[in-house]
Amino acid sequence: AEGRRGGELCPSEFVFSDATASLYKEFEVVKVGRRGQRQQRVLGIDRQRLYHIARGDDDEGRADGLRRWGLGTLGLGWAAPGGIKHPSHLLSDVADAALGGEPCAFVLAIRDPLEQPARCKEHWYEAATKHEAAEIVAKIQFLIKLHSESLKLSGGPAAGAPNPT
Repeated sequence: AEGRRGGELCPSEFVFSDATASLYKEFEVVKVGRRGQRQQRVLGIDRQRLYHIARGDDDEGRADGLRRWGLGTLGLGWAAPGGIKHPSHLLSDVADAALGGEPCAFVLAIRDPLEQPARCKEHWYEAATKHEAAEIVAKIQFLIKLHSESLKLSGGPAAGAPNPT
């Protein structure tokens, strides 16, 4: 098949419609930090956002004290409740999604809307299987394309411009 790389599944082999891509779906992933730290996460994806959810059995994701929990709840700490710095990202801020070098790895390039000009940061993940990694990348690529097409039709901000919502 044209979409296969060395017998492996590729994102181009997944077929989505507006409706199927927009449905919320969760994936068990491991987020790999810049320094190699590995954090169990649930990556939720719908038409508008990516959600990073700390796993219930992950002690790193839980508040490590009343003060940190209170500051996070009030939005004054560095992290939201659950210990996740960015619990969600708008899909319009996702610049790219691609499979990584490792079998189950994938990378998301996400713009920081607070920086001018907006700069992309790479977020590395590992899915449970190669199939899930390819499905995640395909779904996000489809939604990126859907967002860019809807912006063109609506005459909205140019691609790469911060979304005011």
